[in-house]
Amino acid sequence: MLSNYKLLLKEKGYMRVLVANVISDFGNSMDNIAFSWMVYEITNNATWIAIIFGASMLPMIFLQPIFGVLVERVSKKRIILLADFLGMLIMFTTATLYIMGLLNPVMLLVITLINASIESLRIPAGVAMVPKILSKENYTTGTALSRSACQISSLIGLSATGLILGVFGIQAALIIDGITFLISFLIISTIKYKEKIIEVTVKNKMNIQRFIIELKEGFIYLLNNPSLSSVCSWGVVINFIGIPLSTYIALFIGDYLHLSVEVYSLISICFTVGMLLGSLLSPWIMKKIKSKKLFLMSGITVGVYYLVLYATTLLNTKWLTVLILITTTIIQSIFCSATSVLAMVKFMECVDEDYMARAASIFNSSVTMATPIATIGLTFLSLFIGVDIIFILFGIISITFAILFDKSKRASKL
Repeated sequence: MLSNYKLLLKEKGYMRVLVANVISDFGNSMDNIAFSWMVYEITNNATWIAIIFGASMLPMIFLQPIFGVLVERVSKKRIILLADFLGMLIMFTTATLYIMGLLNPVMLLVITLINASIESLRIPAGVAMVPKILSKENYTTGTALSRSACQISSLIGLSATGLILGVFGIQAALIIDGITFLISFLIISTIKYKEKIIEVTVKNKMNIQRFIIELKEGFIYLLNNPSLSSVCSWGVVINFIGIPLSTYIALFIGDYLHLSVEVYSLISICFTVGMLLGSLLSPWIMKKIKSKKLFLMSGITVGVYYLVLYATTLLNTKWLTVLILITTTIIQSIFCSATSVLAMVKFMECVDEDYMARAASIFNSSVTMATPIATIGLTFLSLFIGVDIIFILFGIISITFAILFDKSKRASKL
């Protein structure tokens, strides 16, 4: 397995992108905490916090498909450079406004929308650039290494954020994020590769009608590609199923299991460890388990995890409860992470380069849309049933979906 990772060292363009992404993720992880705390500090209002959090999803849902069409007509490298430059500019500007005490809730909302729009522009460009700088036989190890390295970088960033906020303040975290954008910009600017860009003619000149046609082509391409539509449907449903876990796990550990915040912290670490192991081991796992079966096992594992969480409420021994939580958390995280790598690899393998940006933007938009839908549904459900029953319900849904997906005709194409 190590020999496969060594082969990536020859992929110089991809390794530079990897380093740039790792640095960016370090800054982004710090910014996420710092910005959230800044929103709380400035607004001190639950309504504004909810509005700003919800606004961060809107560009990801509605603008990504639009950007996906436009990105295919220009240099992906230039789009990434533009996004990094704008990201740096907005971070430095935000830090300056914060230092001067000029920020208010409306400005935070605008900054949030701009940040999310920049990210929505960069994502399809970044995905479309990968096949041009990474050979197809290295998709699996490249994706696995990228996810692992970025997770480690984010973990380090999160660990350092508390110290930086406590000693230097929110502005320092924002400035550091701006610097990581600058470093990423400089690294990406050194990458050289051949890129096919759609030649503009009288017939295909971009206008509203042409834009609608190309956007429609992207949706049709996704729906008519069995492997791609299967991966997309899997991502949407699994993201939907995972929302109760990310939303209620802290409450569940505290109110239902009557355990301490230290246990919650330990379980969070287990999630991270499992995700890292899953990413690193994914090339080996994908060799041992067929794609279709790995999707099945992942869905069942998530479902069983929900049911195990409920079952721990019936135990009276705390050490046994904690041991079961640690073991099952790591196992389900490993399978989820490995399946996530598999999904990304399948995506890149089955999408033609001419449709890569459009397909990626539609895929990401669809998956992101599952979050607000699930959140609204959970808010309604929580009025009538407890979190423990919600976990049972979603556990059954996950197992049922995994079995039905495994037996579907489209899944047989994976």
